[in-house]
Amino acid sequence: MDAPPDVTFEVPAAAVGALAERLGLPCSPLSPIAFLVAHASSQAAPPEDNPRLGEALAAMLQPEAVTVVRSVDAAGAAAWRAVCQSRAALDGRVALAALDGETLRVSLLASPAAAAVSLAPTIFTALSGVSSPSLPREWPVGAFVDTFHAVDRYRRGYAEAMLTGSALGDLSMRARDLVATLDAAAASGDHRWLLPAFLHLAPGVRAADVATGATQLGRLLSAGVIRDPEGAADDPTVRYGAVGHALGLEFARGWWGSAGVEHSLLLADGVHVMHRGFVAATALANHWFALRDDAAGAAVLDHRPLAYDAALERLLALLTEADVVTGMASWAACPRCGRSVTLGAARCGVCGHPFGG
Repeated sequence: MDAPPDVTFEVPAAAVGALAERLGLPCSPLSPIAFLVAHASSQAAPPEDNPRLGEALAAMLQPEAVTVVRSVDAAGAAAWRAVCQSRAALDGRVALAALDGETLRVSLLASPAAAAVSLAPTIFTALSGVSSPSLPREWPVGAFVDTFHAVDRYRRGYAEAMLTGSALGDLSMRARDLVATLDAAAASGDHRWLLPAFLHLAPGVRAADVATGATQLGRLLSAGVIRDPEGAADDPTVRYGAVGHALGLEFARGWWGSAGVEHSLLLADGVHVMHRGFVAATALANHWFALRDDAAGAAVLDHRPLAYDAALERLLALLTEADVVTGMASWAACPRCGRSVTLGAARCGVCGHPFGG
């Protein structure tokens, strides 16, 4: 029997709570639409009952795997999307939620691959060919934060030179000024720029991780982002190195979007965050930064510049990870809520119902 075709529903965001009440399903700890249920209006009329909309909403209220993408395009417009998977509700299909103002668009898609293909154009650029300047594969978050700020300063100088018809020059800066202006740049709220976008969109970035200063500037020097400082030792002049120039030009010559990606699973012992990432697209590469802790517990970013096909493949790998992690387990139904649980689990990961004597 052929699978039913993909379908999309438009639901008033204020009516999501009424739909959840109609289905009789509480939000699990992993539900990406819990905030909509909590702030729903009791006066909002839900749409007419539809079995396929009910299936999609059941997967969003009580998912087993969720991938949330928060993005900002080149014009600064923000978007939120979530891919929800639930074997109990969808059996291999996926539900894609997209919040557009006061409307929640709910799509029921045939597979994780269909969801990846739908999401990819909103995150990646297809122009990418990956000849991007070489940055360290793995670096402390603070070093990348300083690099993002240096790239933004380069983009600003490039734009000003274009507007005034002047030469670009060497874009030198004082080391103290580079550090001093970082806080203001981070707090600007203009997510078209690389640094504010990273701090706003990248999931799981802690304030303590964003450590900048002399140590990080030393890393930028060793990576070629900046050249040997000149002048007074207490506040030298800093100029861009070969990598800094190339990276600055890469981001200055095209304004693309960026996105934060978080992939989580709900297992028998609770929610497991499997991936936190940030993607910044240019005409050369889709820069994918994966956030993790190193062996010492310090936050680092794993950086990979990817062509469109490689970025799409990595996104699909995240969406199919639920099959790898949960598909090999033996499952039973919770007697209280009916959700799938791993055999041998002490309690249900959704409703907390204890098993055994």
